[in-house]
Amino acid sequence: QPQETARPLERRGEQPPADPPTRPPPPPTMRDVGSLTLEGIQARWTEVLDIVGRKKRVLREALSRAVPDSLRDGALTLEVANAIDLEGLERSRSTISEAIAELWGQRTPVVLAAKASELPTPAAEPQRLDQRGDRQERLQGYRAKDQALDTAAELLDLELTD
Repeated sequence: QPQETARPLERRGEQPPADPPTRPPPPPTMRDVGSLTLEGIQARWTEVLDIVGRKKRVLREALSRAVPDSLRDGALTLEVANAIDLEGLERSRSTISEAIAELWGQRTPVVLAAKASELPTPAAEPQRLDQRGDRQERLQGYRAKDQALDTAAELLDLELTD
């Protein structure tokens, strides 16, 4: 007896049923082009963070430590908490600008400013009174560090240079 194997029925012209299409989340509601204000940005800052977070999660973390500081001449200035965040946000200013454009319908340049209290201030270099006195001071420092150098300089009447 021949064995029959079970085969699925083939129907011509029919496609297998497709999965129902998934809809993306609704886009954030846009405001009028002229309504971009600092207060509006501050009020919806969490929405900006969410949009950025969907694109770049690490950027969202750095941006969460920044604060919208001012809106002048159409550019948004963000006050950044530290130098590390400043560096990361600098590379991704366009992503931040795009997130703002999604909410308000207009692209806004982003300017980054560090908190003055967070950045180290360089120590002022002391002024040299004269070159000869400065050279003499350095020579004393070198001689104090190495006795053999001091002895050799004395015996051979050498002048030390940098």
